[in-house]
Amino acid sequence: LHEKGIIDLEKSVLHYLPCLSKRNKEAFEKIKLYHLLSHSSGIPPHAYTLDVERGVLPFDLCDKFEPLVEENSIGNHFYQNAFFALIEHVIEQATGKTFIQSMKEELIFPLGMNSVVFDHESYVKNENYAVPHCWNKKRKEYEVAPFKKKYYNATSAGGICMSSSDMWQWIRALLGYRKDVISEAVLNLAFHKYADTDTDPRTVNRWPGVSNVHYGLGWRIVEYKGVELYYHSGYVDEFRAEILIDPSNNTGIFSVFNCTNSYANKLIPSLLGSLTFQKVIESFEEKEEH
Repeated sequence: LHEKGIIDLEKSVLHYLPCLSKRNKEAFEKIKLYHLLSHSSGIPPHAYTLDVERGVLPFDLCDKFEPLVEENSIGNHFYQNAFFALIEHVIEQATGKTFIQSMKEELIFPLGMNSVVFDHESYVKNENYAVPHCWNKKRKEYEVAPFKKKYYNATSAGGICMSSSDMWQWIRALLGYRKDVISEAVLNLAFHKYADTDTDPRTVNRWPGVSNVHYGLGWRIVEYKGVELYYHSGYVDEFRAEILIDPSNNTGIFSVFNCTNSYANKLIPSLLGSLTFQKVIESFEEKEEH
């Protein structure tokens, strides 16, 4: 949408969200759309996440966001799902369409990702869907956990579900194989280093071989042994996902879990440091040469 001139990442959020101008207009005028998408607007970490999890729409939290911003904190990275999800209202204002409709028209349908759903009812209608599990400490085993419907009210922050095959379509696009849908210029924009997150306590900062970490537009940009990688993870109600893009080796990895476990934090860094992973990359390189 930015490439098409429908939205402008350099414009103030007030251009799209005038609801934020009631009490702290001067500060919010300095917050650009790219600040919102890179979690660098200065809003404290995870502010009003509990409200979102209780079903409150992010747009209905505008009045609460206003007093939280201080001008000297703009540009600092604080992970913030509720404020981030206001991008949905921005897109609705700019296009005259719902966020989901725009997602389908701009990405989902062109990429052939036919399994993607945005609500719980559609998810469970599928013949093959994952069920959440939790650890029973007394029995020392996993058991089925009740479904929860968190984040479907904040789709962009965690309310999108899809199959493994569609995830591969998404990874192929992120690796540059679908420039008819996502251009190289858009990928460069998404993976631009907007905010320094070296002091972030998240696990990725402690991976062996990582020298620094930044945040782009919805992505962590990780420097690993001199190679730039793009990574993110997510967790909602026993479901955990990890994704990593290595453009220099033309490789993508994703893992999904339907339970909380210690392997999720270890899988990708273990693969990166393993001889097996290097051999896989070398085998692809040999095939390309022949």
